[in-house]
Amino acid sequence: MIKPSLIQRGPAPKTLLLSFSFVLLLVLGALLSGCARQETRKELDFRVALPDSWEVDKVERMDTDHDGDNEWVILYAFDAPSDRAYAPIRVAVYDIAHREPKLPIIYPYRLQAPGWTFLGEGMGKVSVRVENVVTVDPPDAEEDRAEIVVQSIGPDDKINRVSIYRWQDNIPTELRKRTDPHEILLVPGQPIASGEWYQCIGMFSASYEIRMGQDWVIVVDRLNDRSQLAKVAEYRADGDVNGYLDASHHLVNPHSVCIDFALGVPSDVALSPYPEKIVMAYHLSFNQDPPYGRDYLTENAQDSLGSEDWKPFSPGTRQVCVKQISYGPSQETESEIQSFGIANDQTSTDIDVRANPDATPSPPQAAEPIRAVVQTTASYGPNEDETLQIEWHLVREAQSNGQQEVWKIDSIHQMR
Repeated sequence: MIKPSLIQRGPAPKTLLLSFSFVLLLVLGALLSGCARQETRKELDFRVALPDSWEVDKVERMDTDHDGDNEWVILYAFDAPSDRAYAPIRVAVYDIAHREPKLPIIYPYRLQAPGWTFLGEGMGKVSVRVENVVTVDPPDAEEDRAEIVVQSIGPDDKINRVSIYRWQDNIPTELRKRTDPHEILLVPGQPIASGEWYQCIGMFSASYEIRMGQDWVIVVDRLNDRSQLAKVAEYRADGDVNGYLDASHHLVNPHSVCIDFALGVPSDVALSPYPEKIVMAYHLSFNQDPPYGRDYLTENAQDSLGSEDWKPFSPGTRQVCVKQISYGPSQETESEIQSFGIANDQTSTDIDVRANPDATPSPPQAAEPIRAVVQTTASYGPNEDETLQIEWHLVREAQSNGQQEVWKIDSIHQMR
C-alpha cells in the first residue's frame, strides 16, 4: 500500500531539476514486475519532479481517467510556499503510460483552468475528488463518467473557487501502444491536445460562496450594500457545450441571477432601520406555510391582499427572483433617527423656553409618520422572462409591545 510520501512530513529538500515540465522517468522494476497493479505497494517521491522553490501540499491516489488504476494526484504550491495560508496551489495528475514493447513511464498532466494561474489558495485548503457532477454529456459521449472536482476554501471558510475536469481519450489503441505520451498529445494532423488530456468543463469563483450539486452550480457574490445583500447566480450544465464552458472556454450564461440576503434572513430583520430589508424578507416568506410574511404588513396592507396589485403574491407563487431593488437614500437618515431615538419631534424636551412668557403657546403638532418608498424588479412564478416592477410604500409603526417602531409595508403599486 502506498504510504504518505516524505513530502507530506517535512520540507522539500533541494533538487537539481529546474522545471515542472521535466517528465518523471522511472524504471519501475519491481514496481511493475509481473503486474501493473502492484504499483500500490511502492512509495514514490515526487519531489524530484519539482523545482526546489516549490512545495508539495499533499499526494492522493484516485482513478481520474476510469482505467481501473489509481493515478497520483499532486497538489503543490509554486509561489511563496512559506506563507502556507495564502500560497497559490496547482494540481497535476501523474499516470503510468504503458508503451508496448517499451518500459512504462510515469507522465504528468496538469489540471489547467483557462485563464487561471492557480486553482486555489492556502496549503491544506484545496481538495480534489472524483464525483459525477455533470451528467449531461455531449451528444457523442459513449457513457457518463465521473469528473475531477477541485475546490478551494476561502477566508470565510466557504468554498470560493471550483474547477471541473473530464478525461478526454481520443487515441486509438494501436497508436497508444507505440507512441510516447507527449506524441499522443500532439497527434500528427490533429489539433493540439486532441489526443488524451483533462479538459476543463467548468470554472467558478465567488467573492463569498459557491454551492454545487449534480448539474448545477450557485455562485454568491457580496454586494457593497447597507442591507448585506448578494447577487446569486445559478448555472446549469449544458450537454451541447460539454458542461459549463463553451468551445471558446467562456462560462455559459447563468440560468438565473437573483438578489438575496448574503447571510440569510436576519432573525431580527423586523427591527432593521432599512426598509428594503423588510421588502426582501417579505419576498422570501409570503409563500411559506404559515405565511409569516403577514408580520411585515400593516392592517391596511393585509386588508388589500385580494386586490390586483397583490396578485403576484398569491399562495400558489413558489418561485420568486428579485432582480433589482432600489430605495431613496433620503429615508436612511430619517429612519435611523427614528430607530435610535436621536433628537426629533417626538423626543423634544419638556422645557418650554419662550421669549414672552405671557404669550399663549402654540398647540403641539403631531409628528408626521416616517415613510419610505422601495422599488423592485422581480419575476414571480415559473416564467422568469416576465418581470414586474413594484413600488412599495412603507411606514414606521409601533410594535404590539409599544417599545420600538418598525418598518411595515403599507401598500404596493405595480408600475406599468
